[in-house]
Amino acid sequence: MKTLTTVLRLNEAEALSMALEREGIKSFLPDLFTAQANPFLSTVLGGIRVQVNANDYDKAIQIATEFLKVRQETNTNDAENLPEWKCPNCGEIVDGTFGCCWNCETENRC
Repeated sequence: MKTLTTVLRLNEAEALSMALEREGIKSFLPDLFTAQANPFLSTVLGGIRVQVNANDYDKAIQIATEFLKVRQETNTNDAENLPEWKCPNCGEIVDGTFGCCWNCETENRC
């Protein structure tokens, strides 16, 4: 097996693995169980490796490059696009990534 790439999130590794398998390339995620057991450990270890058979490596590089390019272009980080909101209870301005007020714990109803 040859390491094709490493990714930081398990869902990215699994999505890439599925994209490869759709093209007939078997893949292996040697860090799968580590990432499932403790997602923070996979970050400490440098990411989740996506591996393929050495014979499939060149074709897999092309597929992975296109997959990651498209994923990056279409990946809009919704958390960055959420507007701040004003807490109806205490009037605190709260970052859009929070579902409840950090000050009084009132939920955002929007």
